[in-house]
Amino acid sequence: MQIKQDTSASRIVVYRLLSDLFAQPATAAKISQLAAVSVQEDLNDDPCIGPLLARFQVFDKDPTLSESDLAGAYAFLFLGAGGPQSVPSSQSSFVDPRGRVCQAPTAAMAQHLKDLNMHVAGTYREPADHIAVILAVAAQLIASGRPTAQQIEFLEDHLAAWLPEFGTACARSDQHGFYTLLARTAEDFVAEDLKWLRTRPVRVKEEEENV
Repeated sequence: MQIKQDTSASRIVVYRLLSDLFAQPATAAKISQLAAVSVQEDLNDDPCIGPLLARFQVFDKDPTLSESDLAGAYAFLFLGAGGPQSVPSSQSSFVDPRGRVCQAPTAAMAQHLKDLNMHVAGTYREPADHIAVILAVAAQLIASGRPTAQQIEFLEDHLAAWLPEFGTACARSDQHGFYTLLARTAEDFVAEDLKWLRTRPVRVKEEEENV
C-alpha cells in the first residue's frame, strides 16, 4: 500500500479510507489495523495521509479507550450531541444559503450513485451528499475508469467547493482534534489530487510522444 497519486489503485485506497472514517467512528480493531499499516508501509512521511495515519499509532496505545473517545467526538460533532456546536456533514448544508439539507447537491449525488450502480445502505440514514458518500463515489469514479475530465468536475463540484469551510467548522467545535485533522486531510488530498489530474493529460501526451 503506497499512498502516492501516481496510480489509480492508491487514489482509490485513500478516498475509501477517508470515506470509512467519516461514515462512522473507528473501532478498536480498525484503530489497530491502521496503526499497523502506517508502521509497516512507512507512510508517516507522506505529506497528505501520513499525519492522519500517525495519529492511529497514538490511539493504538489504548485502542478501547480511543474507540470510546472517537465515538464521543463523532456524536458531538456529527450526530447532534453537541447541539449548536454540532457540524453538518452534507454538502447541501454548506452550499445552500440557508444551510438546508437535501438540496440540489443531494439530487446530483443521487444521480451519480445511480450512474455508478451504487446505493446508500438502507441502515445508513444520511443523505446522498453526506461527505462519506461523496468520498466513496469519488473512489468509484476512479475504479470504474471514468475520464479525467469527469473526475475533475466531480471533485471540484462536490468536494473542493465546500471542504475548506467544513474543515473550519470542525476546527471551531472539535474538542478532540481528530475530526479536524481528518477534514483537513480530505481537503489537502483533494487539492493535490486535482492538481495531479489537471497535469495528467500533459504527462500522458509527453509519454506518448517519447515512445
